[in-house]
Amino acid sequence: MTRDITVALVQMIPTIGETETNLRRMNDFVDRICQEQPVDLIVFPELVTTG
Repeated sequence: MTRDITVALVQMIPTIGETETNLRRMNDFVDRICQEQPVDLIVFPELVTTG
């Protein structure tokens, strides 16, 4: 059984060492994406939380 999924990819440059700021920015991206269309998966860059 197969199923299509909708994936959103986020490209952002995190601020090194600013975990709280990066998490806030990620949350803003998630909010914006979810308002535009339903998605099954949101993918962020590796190490985006810590920079």
